[in-house]
Amino acid sequence: MMDWTDANKKVAHAKRRMQELLDAYNAWENDRGLLRIEIKDDELAKYSWFAGMQREPVVDLSLIAGDVFGALRDALDYVAWQVFLAGGGERDGKQANQVYFPIAVDPVAFGKQVKKIPTAWPAAIERLHAAQPFNQANGVETVLPALHAINNPSKHRELSLVTAGIFSQSATFPQLPDDLGLTIMMIRPWPVLKPNSFDLVAKVGIIRKVDDDSFQTVRWSEGVTLDQPPRPTLELMFTNGNGEIALGAVPEVVAHVESVVGSFADLDDPEV
Repeated sequence: MMDWTDANKKVAHAKRRMQELLDAYNAWENDRGLLRIEIKDDELAKYSWFAGMQREPVVDLSLIAGDVFGALRDALDYVAWQVFLAGGGERDGKQANQVYFPIAVDPVAFGKQVKKIPTAWPAAIERLHAAQPFNQANGVETVLPALHAINNPSKHRELSLVTAGIFSQSATFPQLPDDLGLTIMMIRPWPVLKPNSFDLVAKVGIIRKVDDDSFQTVRWSEGVTLDQPPRPTLELMFTNGNGEIALGAVPEVVAHVESVVGSFADLDDPEV
């Protein structure tokens, strides 16, 4: 009989750590640890937004987030492990070390990955298949690939907390003469938040084309008008150079993995 205790413990651990993460962030935000600065240029027709740490959080948010993401990946792998054992896999066998929960972007990739659970039977494979990103919708199709990427760092990089300035799709900007244009820039790669350091995250300005490859920002002295644009949303992200997950999306990631783990609760053992 399959035992989901370890998988559920990992999900419960991730939920506890997630709450610690959100509480620590909210306390830091309320203490004005994270500041946003808006600057209207004195000479050029542009506005710039900067973000940075006025003071560090009491706890390391990236470390807590890493614990959350690691526990969720472990929960999924515990599911794969139980399937492997129930199908007749040996704990100390040669195949045991290669068992992991498949996360595939298409059915072909899934067919290759599910072979890492060589003892999986048709009903188990069906459940694994149903959990794949290509069978999800409404935004959750990105959750497992993001979780996989953030648990597979590039060159052993640790998680970093970065900030992104994002303009709402509903933002409205002024009409301009035909010879002028509006530049809207959101900085990538996103700057890493560091104590006592403020980095540009977004800017808006009026530009004129100089030649085929270059533009220049227009001066206020030319008589142009640019009212203060809508303020970009500041979104905090955890990244390791290979993937990223927004801090605000962490509850969704936890909930989705919990639902995937729960979808195996009534899976019957294979018939002998």
